[in-house]
Amino acid sequence: MRKRRGMILSLEAIFYLAVVLVLVGCGATYWHSHTENARASTAKADCVTIAEAVAQYDYEVQAMPTSLDKLTKKGGSGNELGPWLNEVKKDPWGRAYKLYTDKTNKVFVVYSDVNGKASGTPKTTEAGLKSGGFIGVVQKFEYK
Repeated sequence: MRKRRGMILSLEAIFYLAVVLVLVGCGATYWHSHTENARASTAKADCVTIAEAVAQYDYEVQAMPTSLDKLTKKGGSGNELGPWLNEVKKDPWGRAYKLYTDKTNKVFVVYSDVNGKASGTPKTTEAGLKSGGFIGVVQKFEYK
């Protein structure tokens, strides 16, 4: 009789352990997706801030910056302009934000390579950005 009671208690313990593991697994999945959504929101907000600095740089200097590092330095003909940003932070995944300009310099994209595996450059549309594993901001403007 004692052996059977011990076996039932062992089965109950295994059952409770399995239930706890399933609950922990569901919670971990939810936490991971919530964390990734928060990182994506932070990256998009950072891209908007950097894009505003790029547009301001372009307006003041009359040329696109060749790299994002130029936004943290004084510029212009007599170094009287800027800096446009105090620092260019890394994205929430620890990678550097990137700047892409088209050949006409009328469209630029500030973006983050979310998974570090996206190849090429992002498309210069919001849909193209989202479909290629990038998060970023597309800016289009015309000089008048």
